[in-house]
Amino acid sequence: MNRTITGNLTLTARGTDSLLRLPNVTRASVPDFYQLEVFADGGGRVELPALASVSGALDLYAEGPGSVVDLSGWVGALNNASQGTTFLEARSGGTVLIPNVTSLDRVNLTIRGAGTIPTGQLTALTQSRVVVDGTDVAFGSLADTTGTTFEYLNGGTATFPRPADLVVTDIRSPAAAQAHQPVEVVWEITNRGSALTNGLWSDALFLSADSAAGADEFIGLFTAQASLPSNASRRFTNTVLFPASLAGTRYVVVAVNQSRSVFEGTDTANNTNISAVPIQIQAPDLVVDSVFPQPSPATLGQPLTVSWRTRNVGTAAAAAGWTERVTLTRQGAAPGSSTRLLDRPATSPLAPGASETRTVTVPLPLVAGAVAGAHVVAVEADVTGQVREVIETNNTASANLNVVLPPLPDLVATSLRGPATALPGESFPLVWGATNRGAAPARSAWVEEVELQRLTSPASRQPILTARFTNDLAAGAFLARTQQVTLPADLSAGDYEFRVELDSANELLESDEANNGVASSTLSVPAILTLQWAVTAIREDAIPPTAVVLVTRNGNLSNDLTVTLSSSDVRELTVPPSVTLPAGRASAQFTATVLQDGIPDADKLVTITASAPNYRGGAATVTVLNTDLPRLRLALATNTLLEGLTLSATVSHDGPERPALAIAFNTPNPTQLLLPAGVTLPAGQNSATFLIAATDDTLVEPPRQVSVQASATGYQPAAAAFTINDDDLPAFSLTLATD
Repeated sequence: MNRTITGNLTLTARGTDSLLRLPNVTRASVPDFYQLEVFADGGGRVELPALASVSGALDLYAEGPGSVVDLSGWVGALNNASQGTTFLEARSGGTVLIPNVTSLDRVNLTIRGAGTIPTGQLTALTQSRVVVDGTDVAFGSLADTTGTTFEYLNGGTATFPRPADLVVTDIRSPAAAQAHQPVEVVWEITNRGSALTNGLWSDALFLSADSAAGADEFIGLFTAQASLPSNASRRFTNTVLFPASLAGTRYVVVAVNQSRSVFEGTDTANNTNISAVPIQIQAPDLVVDSVFPQPSPATLGQPLTVSWRTRNVGTAAAAAGWTERVTLTRQGAAPGSSTRLLDRPATSPLAPGASETRTVTVPLPLVAGAVAGAHVVAVEADVTGQVREVIETNNTASANLNVVLPPLPDLVATSLRGPATALPGESFPLVWGATNRGAAPARSAWVEEVELQRLTSPASRQPILTARFTNDLAAGAFLARTQQVTLPADLSAGDYEFRVELDSANELLESDEANNGVASSTLSVPAILTLQWAVTAIREDAIPPTAVVLVTRNGNLSNDLTVTLSSSDVRELTVPPSVTLPAGRASAQFTATVLQDGIPDADKLVTITASAPNYRGGAATVTVLNTDLPRLRLALATNTLLEGLTLSATVSHDGPERPALAIAFNTPNPTQLLLPAGVTLPAGQNSATFLIAATDDTLVEPPRQVSVQASATGYQPAAAAFTINDDDLPAFSLTLATD
């Protein structure tokens, strides 16, 4: 649990068996000049076993036998970074438990009488005040007491580790060293204290501009390890890289035990020493002077010759491989807007005091946006920072150069013409002219862009055509463009104009860049309704028998709009009488319903229309696919027939005319009837007559019901029934009796 307090927070346990335990508090925060106060007295106990961080000051106080303030969960450093004061005090048998705290900084530590605060584990007690009153306190591990004062009252004492006293007794370095190259520096450390040093510490190395230590340039920390008994010495050799920025006469300064890892008590004032003999730090320093551009004035698009001299004013050679850059910048231009003309590698080293003159010829680029006038040609040595130099900011020199433009083309757009009115989504030609009024041909390719902008909102431009043209246009020449454009399908009603911009991508450098555009006369887009089907065709037997249609307006959306709907063939397709587009909405959906009429006719193209006041109506078509099959019909001349006779039958259909139709006949009574296998109706004929014969047998039979069936591909079949009467008589025999 974290807790932020806006003032002092006081936690108190007073009296025997009084316990305040807060096991879930891990962090507390109080403002500057306020404290987290934790008090235990009279045998009370306050336990904060999980507290590990306090933003602000602490006041821990335990007085009386059995009184305990427990911060045993705090591990490592207990540092006071606030503006307030942190107090730790134990007296008269009270205990402040900080067994895992190893470092105290900016703390008032007080131990009185039989009070107890663990101190044997402390390795650092810095910038603090310690009061020992009437007791003995052991600081057995203390190594760093920088800035701490100790006060002893009423016979109080403190014991410390025996201090060492490390002193730098000798520093040796070569007479000269090249910057950023390894060099060995040796210094001797002597222990003038009474304790054995047995461990690691860090020594700091500095460079001084004079022979007195102080305000020196830090070079680095170097780890040392040695067991130095009293009055013993040891030399340490370390490899050092000196920076080029400190080139010149310098003295080496060494501060031993900079990390305060070795306990020296208060004997740290003698830890720093300075070399008696200086060292010369050598480094190159490249400068550029004498920049001469020719000719002047220089013409863009033509060669420019640049000469310059590079000198090494440093004390060490500059190794080969650095890069020298030539740039051109318009005077007054924003930083970073330079044009790079050349990067030239230096292929040979340059000794101290030496110089080299270079001459190069480079083209002055003629690019879109180039302007004539005052420019600066600059040369910078070691532009990539490869050479470590004494001064890194003196590598550039420059010269003024007047730049002129060559003869240039000048594209001018003229007479953009388009329709006076057009509908959203409509395509039509636009015509405009392009004239080169410049003194030079317009060569290579450029882009011409057509934009549409609303007159009431000039900033609302939208591109509707971007065309790239590759033909040259001579100086003084004219050509006409004719391009097909299409208005956006969702274009709102209103007055617009087209605007064409020649060389819209600024690929050509022209003498006048401000005359490339021209606008058309006004284009009026009326308020219209549009209809859009979700399908292009629908079957008569569709399930469900509906399709969605979207109606859209391009006019004012501030009010509801009621749109009247109609269908061109209500026997095939119906729509609702109207649909309402709510305010703020440009479109709405409605449902069209297809009808199955049972008539075998052709597919029908049905048009639905939409209309509303002050809007041009809209229409959309859909194909209703016929799913009804035409029928065959059979007609008999009579419904009874005597055996051995025939009757006339007619087969016909109610379908559309067709080239020819093959019709097949069959019967479920093949022993009773004789009929043809079929007939073919010629083109343009929809019926035919054929004969049906009743089989003549010798059997005496009752009247029989028989049927005939007709079928054809793509047609519903037909059937007819009739009765056959028997013509056979039964045989009789007459036998006469005798007397």
